[in-house]
Amino acid sequence: MARTTDTEIPFRRNFRLDDYIFYLMSHVEHLYSSGMAKTLARNGISRSMWRCMAALTQHNGISIGELGQMAMIKQSTLSRLLMRMEQNGLIRRRARKGDERITEVHLAAAGRDMLDRVFGIAGQVYARATDGLSAREIEQLRKTLKRMHANLHGTHG
Repeated sequence: MARTTDTEIPFRRNFRLDDYIFYLMSHVEHLYSSGMAKTLARNGISRSMWRCMAALTQHNGISIGELGQMAMIKQSTLSRLLMRMEQNGLIRRRARKGDERITEVHLAAAGRDMLDRVFGIAGQVYARATDGLSAREIEQLRKTLKRMHANLHGTHG
């Protein structure tokens, strides 16, 4: 594994905040999230609902705890959110077969329909964010971010 040299460490005399990658990532994420929030609100869902439903497209039937981790939502907030989503027919909750102590969350037909509508609209925000980037640049960015995530999460190897 390559180690960062002293000249590459950003915390030196020539430090520039606007060149610091975590500052840039935070600003990009903020702008993207703000655009998504506006887009989603016009369609009657919140960013938290979006993150839950998007996670359920890949991992339908996961536990509430797993969904909270994937969607980055605290358990207390998630419980209220899931109650609203269930009342709106977007998800359904049921006890896990074989272990009724665990509640699984499933995307309901109305949730899939909502996602079908919103994915196209969300794609417009994504396209705006990635405008001018090649497929190769996007893939390299994805790989880099996944590696940084693994490094910080302690799962690199």
